[in-house]
Amino acid sequence: MTLDKRIKQECPHGHEIHVVGRTKSGHCKACHAKRNAQRRALYPGKIRDNRRKYNQSQRGKAMNRDVHLKNQYGITLAVYDGMVRQQSGLCAICHKPETRVSSKFGGADSLAVDHDHQTNKVRKLLCHSCNVSIGLLQENPDRMRAMADY
Repeated sequence: MTLDKRIKQECPHGHEIHVVGRTKSGHCKACHAKRNAQRRALYPGKIRDNRRKYNQSQRGKAMNRDVHLKNQYGITLAVYDGMVRQQSGLCAICHKPETRVSSKFGGADSLAVDHDHQTNKVRKLLCHSCNVSIGLLQENPDRMRAMADY
């Protein structure tokens, strides 16, 4: 939506807002933030505990992973899962499964998304060791060849 097509309105407290800037509650962002601050002050631990509980649930973990993949690499969790299936859950370089254990969750880490740092184009999925190796070699093919020759 372009700026000239935005419709100006007022929130219930008389603040001028744009329709595009409204939250689901119908308040402007400033009123919404103020109301949330009041709720957090009224229930100091409840909101934090509910968020922590949600983030530890299967649904919360999947949502957080999906948001991370979209923000970082421009792919969805479904695309990532498809790549894992296509690679049979193995690293694209060493053809072995991820062996690094997650300090956060205790299980094996998921494969890392390898991407071109200039174009942000996603290439393949790599294990931690291969991903770090490429990074340390600064994605330089000449260095990689020289190292292999060594």
